[in-house]
Amino acid sequence: MTGSFVGELTFDASGAIQGAYEWLAYWDAYKAAFVNWVKRKSVRGVFWVEELAVNSMLPTKVLPHVHAIVEADVVGEAELQELQENLHSNLRSNLDLGLDHMEPNVEARQIDTARSLLDRIGYMIKPINILTAYQKAWNRASFNNRHRAQQLNSDTTDLVLGYSHITTRRNKINVKGSLDPKAGCFVGIARDERDDHRRDLAAIRAEALDEYIEVAVEQELEEAA
Repeated sequence: MTGSFVGELTFDASGAIQGAYEWLAYWDAYKAAFVNWVKRKSVRGVFWVEELAVNSMLPTKVLPHVHAIVEADVVGEAELQELQENLHSNLRSNLDLGLDHMEPNVEARQIDTARSLLDRIGYMIKPINILTAYQKAWNRASFNNRHRAQQLNSDTTDLVLGYSHITTRRNKINVKGSLDPKAGCFVGIARDERDDHRRDLAAIRAEALDEYIEVAVEQELEEAA
């Protein structure tokens, strides 16, 4: 599941720390909704990470969002509607954003295989990407006067400072319910079975690598023909 919002936020570098706290409101909206989801037994467990997409620099525009794995028999229209209602409630009331906030945008897809689960987790566990937006902005700034390049570097520094400040003591990775290793209902790998599980993961990675090499060879042969 990807839990995002419609739109993006403009990050005010003049108040880097204060501006960064606005991101917490959006992450917390999903956190509270996921916790309530599990408590109401609509789903059994949720594993999620908080991310910040840096969409552009000069000006700095970002989008706080989450990626989640949900353990449930089904996540249908009723469950998604409940999640949406919780998100709206959290954004309007608990987080004091009033009516002026980005609208939630939730997308859910089923995970069918161990390989797709491994790929999804690998995608979720990644650092913030500033480089792409920085390079695009640098291409514009470097053809302008020196002030624009200096401004870009200053804004980037402020973005990193703001992000670091609010995430230093905050968990990027979160769990609730059956996906929490400390819970009695945990459905993951028990501690005494993890060595065998690591070997299974290694086999899946090897299989993925073999498939990648095979496809690459096929493409080379097609291009040569």
